Amino acid sequence: MALHELLRLGVDTDRSTASEVQEKDTQENSHPTSDLLPSRVFTWRRWYWALVPLLAIAAYITVLRIGFLSDDFVWLNEAQLPDSKLNAFFPDPSPTWLFYRPVSNLLTWRLNWALWGNNPLPYHLMGLVIHAANSLVLALWVGRITASRGLGWLSGALFAVFPLHLEAVGWLSAQWDAWAALFGLLSLYCFTLWWERLQAQEKGPIFYAASLLFYVLGLLSKESLLGFIAILAAVAWYIAGKQRRVRWQRPLVVALIPFGTVLAAYLALRYFAWGNLGGYQNPEATASFVDRFWDSAIAHVHFLLAPVNPSVLGNAAAQIAGAITSIALLTGLALYGRKHRYLLAVAGAWIAVSLVPILNWPFANPTNLDNNRTMYLPAMGYCIVLGTLLYWALTRGIYRVPTAKGVGVGALVLACVALCWIQLRPWHTASVQADDIQQQLLRLVPPQPHANNPVWYSENMPPNYLGAPVFTIGAGAARMVIAGDMLPYDTRVEKAAAIRLDKEDRDAFAFRFHYSISADRHVADYAAGITDTAPPPTAGSGSDPLVWDFTGCKADVLSPWQVINAQQACEQGKGLLLDGRSSDIQLLGPRINLTARPTEASFLRLRAAITYTGAVPDGAVNQWYWQGQDGMMSDERSMRMLLRQTGKAYIYWTFIPTFNIEDVITRVRFDPINAGVPASVQWLAVDLVR
Repeated sequence: MALHELLRLGVDTDRSTASEVQEKDTQENSHPTSDLLPSRVFTWRRWYWALVPLLAIAAYITVLRIGFLSDDFVWLNEAQLPDSKLNAFFPDPSPTWLFYRPVSNLLTWRLNWALWGNNPLPYHLMGLVIHAANSLVLALWVGRITASRGLGWLSGALFAVFPLHLEAVGWLSAQWDAWAALFGLLSLYCFTLWWERLQAQEKGPIFYAASLLFYVLGLLSKESLLGFIAILAAVAWYIAGKQRRVRWQRPLVVALIPFGTVLAAYLALRYFAWGNLGGYQNPEATASFVDRFWDSAIAHVHFLLAPVNPSVLGNAAAQIAGAITSIALLTGLALYGRKHRYLLAVAGAWIAVSLVPILNWPFANPTNLDNNRTMYLPAMGYCIVLGTLLYWALTRGIYRVPTAKGVGVGALVLACVALCWIQLRPWHTASVQADDIQQQLLRLVPPQPHANNPVWYSENMPPNYLGAPVFTIGAGAARMVIAGDMLPYDTRVEKAAAIRLDKEDRDAFAFRFHYSISADRHVADYAAGITDTAPPPTAGSGSDPLVWDFTGCKADVLSPWQVINAQQACEQGKGLLLDGRSSDIQLLGPRINLTARPTEASFLRLRAAITYTGAVPDGAVNQWYWQGQDGMMSDERSMRMLLRQTGKAYIYWTFIPTFNIEDVITRVRFDPINAGVPASVQWLAVDLVR
């Protein structure tokens, strides 16, 4: 079905005059539908529909400033893999997450990655367009079933600027909520067109087929449409009652059988692939539904009544907004609820059906609007309720002060737009933080072409910022997406400094972050690592490391280093050999001049590629010392690292925060091991991470 036909059908909604509608209200067994604004008061222009998507774009235009966040990097990493199964139309029997969303994954991740790579702007532009389309289709559909374009426009406009779509529009990892909602709306619109023709005893199989197709696409976008068949039934009931058709139940049951068959096949496919219906597999989500459904429902309704982030605007603002909305809603229901109870019943069913699948999921958090993406579909039903009550509140006395009421609606819309902008600011900040953290990690550990199944332990990696995810997950995947490096396994720990990297049999790093008030960002203040051997860094590259490669046994490399308490030899390809008869072998380096002011550098990075050819006792360490302009070395000016006992060659990465160092480093000393074990030093490197 062409988009032009859909728009034409949408704008041609006033097929009845006001008198005809009022006459229908008097008929027995008919639903009240006197939703028309008298034509002598207001003249409708078709271009008014264009204002709905424009309002959606205006409210959420700032999402274009947001970068990739948290889960985004996981999906980007999956999208670029040639053997990725995200676009397969059968569930992966062994996925990381039990998700089956092939259509939305194809459209958001695979397609965009193929076209734009790791540029977030086109991804967010797609999300903005989807939200604008959802707002327009909702407006057209409400206008059609109520025969009131004004009511449809108001419902769509309220949804367009509703300040609760932060995740669904602003976070790419929630874009499948918007895709599912769009396909669900299109399915509903086409079903409405077909059902109206059926009630009028006209043919319209193309609309029915389109409705079924869009429903399938919606299910394959996200499981949030599991109960959407009930919304189709509610709308059919509403339309049948409006057209005074008594025998409509049997045709509806027959019409819904194919939808039910599709749903059953979809659920069976998930069950046979995984042994369950899938999802996040969170232990808390497996609790009995009756143990939490009411509390969870209250928490989710709180989102709708007070779409204000207390972490951004304060708890008082959220409380005031919730109180005002609740009072206004109750007043509107008392005044107009009975007259428009059938439309409100459909909207209420919409909200309930959309909420039921998520009531067993415990993460609805009104304190910062966390997980508000799950409310994108329920918000459509809620905006129909708001639109209905507000429309009739405005039209009841429009002959008196129409300008004032128009100004009031405009003020409400502008307030919602402003609230969207304010609440999206943390999302931009979160993406800046995510990028800054990755840049810090890239400076600390440049891409490792010879990485061995790396694992990264991180302490205080910021999971979110004022409700916006930073790195709830995805810190490791971000490195692969940004730098093309080996994907490290990202593990969160309570104390990074307590991690025994010496016990790992793979590349391993530990990092600690703290929030710097002065810099207004999270800054790494501890790092350490052990990796498999690799060629030494090139002198003059990166942060200009000082490199001494002993494997060539060149005199100009060996002579600057003074060996203390050991016999030395050099073997081509193996490096500097130390006999290990002493437990206090020392390599005193040449004079250097490194400026380490904290404003210019964050760490002094020291790397040693070394092999221990004897039995290394548990707890043995190597140790770096440094001296400043006073020429002194001491334990206070040193850093130790535990040694691996495998006898293989490793690179030991030592990072010394510059706030522990004087302005200038004039010399370093490396003690390979504090036990009588022979050692072979391949190369040493010293530089500042700026």
